[in-house]
Amino acid sequence: MLWDPFLSQRVVSTEGSVRVTGIAFCVACLFLCIEEARSSEHEIASGAHPSATAPPPGVGGLAVGAQRPQAPPQRAAMVSLVALLARAYEYDGKTVQVVGFAHLEFEGNGLYLHREDFEQGIVKNSLWLEVSGEQASLAPTDRYVIIEGVFNARNNGHMSLRSGSIERMTRFEPWPSRKEMEDKR
Repeated sequence: MLWDPFLSQRVVSTEGSVRVTGIAFCVACLFLCIEEARSSEHEIASGAHPSATAPPPGVGGLAVGAQRPQAPPQRAAMVSLVALLARAYEYDGKTVQVVGFAHLEFEGNGLYLHREDFEQGIVKNSLWLEVSGEQASLAPTDRYVIIEGVFNARNNGHMSLRSGSIERMTRFEPWPSRKEMEDKR
């Protein structure tokens, strides 16, 4: 026997089935749902509901042949690779900037959390890099880089080994080491 604070009712489990005691609670919810549906129907009929004045599906309020205004470019969020690995679906479809260890090879493009993850073959600590042939020939490899692109939590790369991917990259540059930064001073 469990207590469900959301329902404020006693939930009794018997051999895999669950029933809620206190039928009055269920009946009250049912009546509220019916009343809400009746209210919405009345608003639609009177023209007061937002869907009553909405354009037909597929038209979107634009004249035939008109172009939708372009959305402003999405600003890239600087995130850690740890955040992308841990909370992939929070960043899915967003433009991100991330630093990691890049290795490019046929069917093995990856952005790893650490150089050691690449050396030890820990591919779950990496993202697939969707790199075109031209980008691959110009991009730095086997070093730390900063990448900007769109994160895709569902594309796990070749053989689905990775933990997501970076696509439509607009930046792929070497990330200077501490020594390189000190030498520039």
